[in-house]
Amino acid sequence: MSRWFLLGGVLLAGQAGAVPLRAGVDVALLLRQEAPGHHTGLLSGGPRVVFDLGRYLALSGDYRFAWSSEGTVARVVTRYHRVSVRPELHLPVRTTDFVLAVGPALTVSHSSLGGGGTHVSTTAARIGLSGGAAVDIHLEPLTLRTGMDLVWAAQRMDVSVGIGALFTFGGEP
Repeated sequence: MSRWFLLGGVLLAGQAGAVPLRAGVDVALLLRQEAPGHHTGLLSGGPRVVFDLGRYLALSGDYRFAWSSEGTVARVVTRYHRVSVRPELHLPVRTTDFVLAVGPALTVSHSSLGGGGTHVSTTAARIGLSGGAAVDIHLEPLTLRTGMDLVWAAQRMDVSVGIGALFTFGGEP
């Protein structure tokens, strides 16, 4: 319940001009490294929030979800959740920004195997380093974003290429 109050407070503050905020949704193709040299392509998506800290700096947070299901006799279902928070450097050129970002990412995956009356599941969490490059096109109050993210974790590198839309709430910092 307190999360909803916090979110409401941030949105109200953004509307009042105290917190320049952009919020929206991303959709991406996630190339998830399952083993050395083997990547699985999954559709992923989720919300993104960006707090503008000036013309050249911002702080962004995003959540991504991806799901896969394989097998006919024995069914394997895997759900991926990723949360990242990272500072962004914006290099503006007219109504376009070239964006570079680096920060931590937490990935949690849950896999379950079922079939023939048995069910086995496992959950794993990994902390990694998330980096990305994007291009923002500002069509106020809408910002269109396309970009590529990399997440490095122990013996794994995931690549994500996607598009997104962000709506602006609030004023200039």
